[in-house]
Amino acid sequence: SELAVSTDSDFFGPTLVPKHLTAWQTVVAGTASSIASRTTTAPLERLKVDAQAFGFSTRRNLCASAASILRNEGSGGFFRGIFLHCLRVFPAGIVSCWAYNALDGGETPSRRIWQASCVSLATGLASAVTYPLDSLRTRWIAQASFSSSSERRKFGRMATLLVHIVRTERVGALYRGLLPTLYAVVPFTLIQSA
Repeated sequence: SELAVSTDSDFFGPTLVPKHLTAWQTVVAGTASSIASRTTTAPLERLKVDAQAFGFSTRRNLCASAASILRNEGSGGFFRGIFLHCLRVFPAGIVSCWAYNALDGGETPSRRIWQASCVSLATGLASAVTYPLDSLRTRWIAQASFSSSSERRKFGRMATLLVHIVRTERVGALYRGLLPTLYAVVPFTLIQSA
């Protein structure tokens, strides 16, 4: 079936999805573009996590952080966690689209507000569903920065780190920080969509 954003109101402005694409083609195109953008910005994301972990000061600035990553992990260190970051894109898009379609019941008197609310709730649900992947990715990147070389080898694989977290801290540890994320994402998308 064809998938297109309705243009019967000016909420979305022009059609966001070309009408000639099927739902499957839209998912593939969206996933490919998201993966390309995530891969392109991965080095900056890694430097951001490093800055959040250590802070930048006169002794440790952006260049020193980049040099440290290169020296200790090689150029691949800038792409640490990219697999989980990209893996998160596909289910987040599917959950978001599914939730939006399930919530959006058609024409209502206050259509614009209803659509914005549906977008916001769908985005929040997608964030909640994929949050463990994001949490694992952040911890995997951070442990590379904080840990000794023997610990880096011990948790060199994401699966090993995941098993360690679940065994020692339980599954709930993967959801630590979810509420602040939702408090930021849901109102932001509501305001952005309104």
